[in-house]
Amino acid sequence: MADDAFEPDYHRMAIPAVSVRDASGGLVGLSTLAKDRACLLILLEGASEPPIDITDMMAWLDDTPQLLVHPMVATTSRVPLLPPEAQALCLFDPTCEARDALGLDGTDVGAVLLGVDGLLAGGPVTGRHEVLAFAAEIRSALTSAFAPQGGFPDSPSDPASSIDLIIPFRAASPQRMRNLLFTVSYYRSHLPQARIILAEENNRTTLPIGTAVDEHLVVEGDPDLFNKSRLLNAAAALSHARYLVFADADCVPEVATLATLEGTLRSIGNSYLVPHSEVHYLTHRSSLDIIREGRVNDGSVDGLARHQMAVTVGGLTACAAESFAKIGGYDQQRFLGWGAEDDDLYNRFSVSEFGVWRTEYSVF
Repeated sequence: MADDAFEPDYHRMAIPAVSVRDASGGLVGLSTLAKDRACLLILLEGASEPPIDITDMMAWLDDTPQLLVHPMVATTSRVPLLPPEAQALCLFDPTCEARDALGLDGTDVGAVLLGVDGLLAGGPVTGRHEVLAFAAEIRSALTSAFAPQGGFPDSPSDPASSIDLIIPFRAASPQRMRNLLFTVSYYRSHLPQARIILAEENNRTTLPIGTAVDEHLVVEGDPDLFNKSRLLNAAAALSHARYLVFADADCVPEVATLATLEGTLRSIGNSYLVPHSEVHYLTHRSSLDIIREGRVNDGSVDGLARHQMAVTVGGLTACAAESFAKIGGYDQQRFLGWGAEDDDLYNRFSVSEFGVWRTEYSVF
């Protein structure tokens, strides 16, 4: 491997002041891509078809949350050839300005690493095997740099004050994957103390590099009949946290909800918390607007069209792990598929010694 940041004589240059376009068509500066984490750009032009290794490599780097990975192409015609997880993160360089500025010649698959300090951190490298070796070395370096002494803990260091946020997921469509990625990013930004657990049934979905999931659980079940309750119970059984938060993959609360969530849970003891009083069912267009406008730092429904508004239980709920266990968790025998399991748990809590608690916030 030639000219990468892990060689002693590597001379780091400034990230070129050029832009690419994201999936929504918006301009994104190269330095912005690495604003919070190092960013590995993988150029897919030059090959007659996208390299088959790209899916494996993105999955292989999935346990390196300090790194973002973005495929980059010159034309949109190549996008359908990519796996869904790569399509969601694909960047476009129609004039090849970014490719040329980064020193990628475009004759074969290539890669370059952008550093958070505004400098190139590695590459460019060219060729399929060189790119895979480059990614392996980046992964090894980042894992070593960020691992605490003695390795990563199997459970939170202070379970008495921890939160596990459980998201059940079924990859039924590209739209669900799009919503999941935004939802995970939203919770990671506004509930950073939580450990995020993604629970799936039977099959493991390959997530894009950089998806901030701490544990990806696969539960065996009926291949024809989805059981959301089973997923939630299985994830809760593996948790060592004091509080459990149950979140839908396509629903997010107001920012203020999450800012006060742990304090509210502490104050209500073992009660069942529904931290909202309104659920806004957004139109398809409004959902896209939230994602494209990057409302991860906004968290409001201002100016968004919606189908309806309702008072319901689901979307986001929480309780102490102790009371969840004592009440028996979700009823996975009576409630199959989606729906009604949240209402049943709410009703059982409401007539128990623990009771229920609601707050005046919204989810959408």
